[in-house]
Order: sequence, then C-alpha cells, then structure tokens
Amino acid sequence: MFRKILETIELGFWKIAIPLMTRSKAIRALIRTSYKIHSDQRLKKDIALSFAVSCTGFAFGVAVYSLMQLFA
Repeated sequence: MFRKILETIELGFWKIAIPLMTRSKAIRALIRTSYKIHSDQRLKKDIALSFAVSCTGFAFGVAVYSLMQLFA
C-alpha cells in the first residue's frame, strides 16, 4: 500500500517536472548546476566550507547583538 502511494506521488511529480524542464530555461539551468555540484567533489567541499563560514558569521552576529542588548 505504501509503495503504491509512493509510485503515485512519483508519477505525479514527473508529469509536472518533465514539461517544466522542456519549457523553462531557469529549470534547465538549475538542473545543470545541481548536477555539476553533485558530480564535482571539490565544488562540494567549497560549498560546504562557505556554508560553515556563513553559519559561523551569523552565529557570531547574533551573539554580539545579544551581548550588546544585555549590557545596554
């Protein structure tokens, strides 16, 4: 039963996705970029590092703001 539901959802997804991929340049570019990221290990590492640095910067900014509010 669960398998049948998943197959129905998958078929519904592909009924929508295939026409979108054939008509939309943006969707094709998104798929091309995601495939490039998926297949290139160095690019994956660079993106992961960028994400980690971004999260660290955000956390540091929240901490500084909290400390400023605490001492103000």
